[in-house]
Amino acid sequence: MFSFIHISDIHIGKKLHGYDLYEDQAYILDEIVSIIEERKPDAVLIAGDVYDRTAPSEEATSLLDGFMNRLYRTGSSIFMIAGNHDPAEKLSFLSDIVDSHGLHIAGKFNGHLEKRSLGDADIYMLPYIRLADGRRFFPDRDINSLADAVSTVIADTEIDKSRINILVSHQFVTGAAVSGSEDLMIGGEMPVPPEAFSDFDYVALGHIHRAQSAGASNIRYSGSPLKYSASERDGKAVIYGRIGGDRNLEIEEIRLHPLHDVVIRRSDFNSIMSESSTDDFIYVVLTDETDVPDAVSALSARFPRFLAMEYDNSRTRRLEDDVIIAGYEQERSPAEYYTELFSLIARKDISDEQRKCVEDSILEIWGNA
Repeated sequence: MFSFIHISDIHIGKKLHGYDLYEDQAYILDEIVSIIEERKPDAVLIAGDVYDRTAPSEEATSLLDGFMNRLYRTGSSIFMIAGNHDPAEKLSFLSDIVDSHGLHIAGKFNGHLEKRSLGDADIYMLPYIRLADGRRFFPDRDINSLADAVSTVIADTEIDKSRINILVSHQFVTGAAVSGSEDLMIGGEMPVPPEAFSDFDYVALGHIHRAQSAGASNIRYSGSPLKYSASERDGKAVIYGRIGGDRNLEIEEIRLHPLHDVVIRRSDFNSIMSESSTDDFIYVVLTDETDVPDAVSALSARFPRFLAMEYDNSRTRRLEDDVIIAGYEQERSPAEYYTELFSLIARKDISDEQRKCVEDSILEIWGNA
């Protein structure tokens, strides 16, 4: 029986609406190490985005260093890949030296799946790749999308189907539901079809922050260990998996317990202000029909980890309906959508000078959109 723990999207160094999450991330990493010490898996699979920035701070680097040292001391083999947020070259530093000691790192994509064998299993590592990577390494193939690139890399790999085969990857797969805190380069990059992973007994994915399967029960996102947006309603977990010689896959989600949760409070202003204070991060939805003066200042003073607020009332719902109806009238350009939204919110027409500024900005960002 081959066992593993699957985690991803730690995003060390991330801030939540300006709040430093160092203490929260250190706390949850301690819990993950404790789970690994208790379960003693053969492998720990880390599916990318260990950092939140390609230029991590000294504090973030120190936190990851401490985490990796503690993981190493558990005795489990570690397989870590780079995600789109990670400094791929830095993660690969000294990878050849540490590889012989059970710490296997795939930073920058080098044209093929990196394979390591552990007992009855072969573990393949595919860090985040871009369309340009596929075209560079496979110039004779017809690669027109990121999905083509990933499928080509996998199809070009010889896989021994008599062994347990596991893939660790950081990609957007068809069928996955995003949660709003991911940085997904979806425009022009088609999601990878789950059929591309048919030769693997388990696919440990990163990139999406909500834990879920994608197209098949053995293709899974572990999700981030902490909530990084108010839209992430479900609790967080690490995945503990076991695969037997008969290829039967057993999956268990081991719940994590954050130092501070991210919660949503929905009610009128006076009711919210009368609630007891909380140490959790709090996002407020006010149902008052009229705007409350200085609501943000009052909520910030009442709740020490107040994140943000919005209104949900007849006015905001009517605005949403107006935007939706306007959008269905015809296919519109981004500039036209912005002009319509400006008029709805400002209750006046956009000026020629403002329109020109919007069009120039869109042209600079998106090209001829």
